[in-house]
Amino acid sequence: MRPLLVVAALACVVGAVVVLARGDEPDLTTMAAATLVVTVGCVGVVALRWGGDLTAAPVLWLGLFCLFHFGMVWTLGVFGVTTLADVTTTAVYWVATPWLRPAVTVASVGALVFTVTALALAPRSPAHRARHRARYLGGRWRARRATRHPARSGSGRASGRVSGGGARHRARHRAQVHGRALAPGQRRLCDAVAATGLALQGLGVLVLAVAIVGRGGLGLVGGGYLAFLEAAQDQTTGYALWAFGVGSSLTQLGDTTARRWGLVVFAVLALVLFPLGLRGSVLFPACVLLATRTLVGRRVPALLIGVAAVAALGGASVVRLTRVGAQPGPGGLLDGVVSTVTELGFSIRPTAEVMRWSSAGQEPTWFVSFVAVPLRVVEGLTGWHGGPPVDDPRLFNVKVNELVGAIGGSPVAEGYDAAGVAGVVVVMVGLAVVLCRLSRGPFDTATRLAVFPVVALPLTIAVRNSFAAVVPQVAIGLAVVLAVHLWARVQHESAGAGRRAAAGSPPVRTSRPVGAARGAS
Repeated sequence: MRPLLVVAALACVVGAVVVLARGDEPDLTTMAAATLVVTVGCVGVVALRWGGDLTAAPVLWLGLFCLFHFGMVWTLGVFGVTTLADVTTTAVYWVATPWLRPAVTVASVGALVFTVTALALAPRSPAHRARHRARYLGGRWRARRATRHPARSGSGRASGRVSGGGARHRARHRAQVHGRALAPGQRRLCDAVAATGLALQGLGVLVLAVAIVGRGGLGLVGGGYLAFLEAAQDQTTGYALWAFGVGSSLTQLGDTTARRWGLVVFAVLALVLFPLGLRGSVLFPACVLLATRTLVGRRVPALLIGVAAVAALGGASVVRLTRVGAQPGPGGLLDGVVSTVTELGFSIRPTAEVMRWSSAGQEPTWFVSFVAVPLRVVEGLTGWHGGPPVDDPRLFNVKVNELVGAIGGSPVAEGYDAAGVAGVVVVMVGLAVVLCRLSRGPFDTATRLAVFPVVALPLTIAVRNSFAAVVPQVAIGLAVVLAVHLWARVQHESAGAGRRAAAGSPPVRTSRPVGAARGAS
């Protein structure tokens, strides 16, 4: 990718951020145009830098971030404030407050910081490395390469590597992670990980059935929709949805049978959860599943993803309006998509509320909310802190619930609550570093492949939630992966010991005398 294109795109994004930051109250149309430039510019350059793949983890995460923080601004700027009439389950008074524009500006800065970090950490293609060696090592590298690999030092081979290195790099990457470059033992471990994923899927479905269906969650006719949403806020249900999401991604590391069963179970539960209003419980695992399939060389066409997303957003919105007693608009699918995007974009509200109470004299937390869960574990073991988590103001979600209500969270809001704009920069850089490092690999072992969805899913869910659940979910997921790895290692060592014992057993005696055998030899 030409550096000039990156510079031009980043310049447009910076200009859009400046437009948002300047002026007292820019209108909604200007805000919508500026945030659209930020979204297209940031997501576009990250996708191009990561091999043109829209399903790479940094690209998907950044796209979700922009959707959940700018979606409402887009619909208000294009269709007007009448789109808020379809949002029947969330308060909308805060949209008219003067904190909407500063919140959108800070979120745009966060998207820009994430983009710059993802560009800096993008994997280098063999073509780039070849040009780098030729520039700084010159003839010494070529002479050493010709000595070690004379068959590869031809001019045609070298020129082909420089001109088509990116395609060769992606082909080798797909071949490596797809399993053809993995050892047989690693392939067996991948199958064990996929089986564990199926078990997690089943566990998640079972817990959901007990926790939600037993409380009237599927009684959709006659007011069951609101009961379902109330039941879905339970902590047990949250971990069930996490197990379902992680298990769905882990199934894609196995053979064809495991992958197909994982997709079937995911699709069936998604058809139940998505129309009921739990869009995030389907959308976040679906994105991580797509990114995992990309790692194993099984990409889903972007056109198919786009068509399915539009149809799902529109259909889910129509079902949601029907369940709460409202009537779908005359626009049909378009009205459904617009109202759904508007409601998803309400994740900008936590940032606006944090900026409001910070201006009123609220002291910064200095990132204590990001380490509050480990601190509570240590305090629980030592007896320093015995209170329940719902009373601990160090948890960002508890603080928001006490001051505003259950409005979710955001990495921008939590970062701003920690240290202002500097806190937003630190949080977005940290998220970009973790996601990019996970996506770069190398993926030469099944354990490294399994770690990706285990860490990526909680970080993706944190796009619109507090960071409190990330640490325990990652810890539980890594413990599951470690247990599978140790089990496979024990099985491998047992099989190896059996083979060594069989090889070292005394030979079976025959009727021929030993001396005769020696004489024959």
